[in-house]
Amino acid sequence: MLLQVKRKELAKLVRLTAKRVREGADYRWTNQGRCNCGHLAQTLTGLDGGQIHRIALYSEGEWVDHVEEFCEVSNKPVSKLIQEMLSFGLGIDELHALERLNLDIVVRHLPDGRRSLNYRLREDLLIYLETWADVIEAEISWYRNPETQIFINKRLFVMHQTRIEVPELLDENPASGCEIAAVRNVFNKNIFPIKDYQRKKSYRSRLGFRKEIDFAGKK
Repeated sequence: MLLQVKRKELAKLVRLTAKRVREGADYRWTNQGRCNCGHLAQTLTGLDGGQIHRIALYSEGEWVDHVEEFCEVSNKPVSKLIQEMLSFGLGIDELHALERLNLDIVVRHLPDGRRSLNYRLREDLLIYLETWADVIEAEISWYRNPETQIFINKRLFVMHQTRIEVPELLDENPASGCEIAAVRNVFNKNIFPIKDYQRKKSYRSRLGFRKEIDFAGKK
């Protein structure tokens, strides 16, 4: 019950984040205090964009990297920041997906038949945040009564995708004797845990080393 209360409040905070961004808050995907995760962090922690950006720069990489390397007992400033964000009922998988706007259950309920978003656009962030808040509220209703029909953006809310069979990756070493992939049943959602994702190169890695001023946040 406590988690449901937290999740309900989280939906409100996600909407509040969308409202602030819509009303003209500084949005820059390359700034870790004013990007997708950065704006939610502002709402949840009360810190401003410059403070969050400086905290993030204590650790190498971008938000995707910070989440993948998150440890509850770490003394890293960014891990403490993430820990505070999770205390609001936010899931680690939700935070991981926010920077790329690609959480499966949110993408499946986007408006106008959309199947993907541009994670660098303010307008697409707004669509994602509003749909995500709807999804959180729909999940709460679904857990109370799975038989209830709920619609998000004129789409019937589906808590889980159809169970599918996914082949395990083959061992690339022919000496292993493994010639046929084993098959296992999994849900489409969260097929692989975050730690098993093939990490995308961080913003700095993609562009090469840049001057510190390029990543400096405003106070």
